[in-house]
Amino acid sequence: MQGARCGNRGDVRRSGADPRFPTALCAETFARADDAELRRWLITRLETGSDLRAERYWQLLATVDGWPVPAGLAATLT
Repeated sequence: MQGARCGNRGDVRRSGADPRFPTALCAETFARADDAELRRWLITRLETGSDLRAERYWQLLATVDGWPVPAGLAATLT
């Protein structure tokens, strides 16, 4: 992701996107068409983000490098 959040209600109101369709805001945020390809792309990103192995990797990397351990998102995204 490019540092953007999808689905923030304040952003939806300001953007004029229909809040019933969070993909419209994501399409605007990432300068993509709100189409089936965008939905496939979002699903791939959500599946990757909910992979417990990837989450564990980031936890271990943070520990090894002395960084704060990031909060896990896998349970939320599952």
